[in-house]
Amino acid sequence: MNPALTALAAAADGLFFISETDAPFEAFQVEPGEDTEAALRRLSGKEKTAPVEIQEAGYFFRNHTRAPDPGPEADARAARFQALLRQLQQTLADLKVYRVGTIQVDAFLLGSLPDGTRGGLRTRLVET
Repeated sequence: MNPALTALAAAADGLFFISETDAPFEAFQVEPGEDTEAALRRLSGKEKTAPVEIQEAGYFFRNHTRAPDPGPEADARAARFQALLRQLQQTLADLKVYRVGTIQVDAFLLGSLPDGTRGGLRTRLVET
């Protein structure tokens, strides 16, 4: 695996994106020359017509980078998400979040890696 992806996966280890389910983060890479949206649909196992929504990473993490209830655990979790967001922004040029599908949404935090390939972290959300 790409060393930058290994570092991102380590930074996300033990963090779960909380929606109607709690999902871990996994590293992924897009094949060189492959169309971005087609690649993400393929990686998610979604149909070729599945909707793709693009967001800024800060907006995507907005509910995770601040503690909803004061307390040491919530503050520590928010700090870890803040650190993960910073590392994603420093590691991945042109970082964007691609949300593929509806209800069961696959979210890909995708950008250009230092070696010029494309990849990042992915997770899953459930929104009803």
